[in-house]
Amino acid sequence: MRRRKPDPMDVQQMKAQAREEKSRRQVERSKLAREKQLREELEREKYALEQRLAQYQDEVRSEDRSSVRRVDCIRKKNSKQ
Repeated sequence: MRRRKPDPMDVQQMKAQAREEKSRRQVERSKLAREKQLREELEREKYALEQRLAQYQDEVRSEDRSSVRRVDCIRKKNSKQ
């Protein structure tokens, strides 16, 4: 069986360059995937915070209404006396 001749220097350089380029593309894909994942996590966190804010605002409105009713009740009692 005959052995294959070694690749000429220019072919070796082209293969090395192709490997480097492939590696760079893989690194870039990984970086973009990580950025996308972080962005999605931030969006979920933002949504959760917005929901909590809305809940707190509802609670504050409810407490305000309750406080107004208590004040009105106290005023009515005081005015009857």
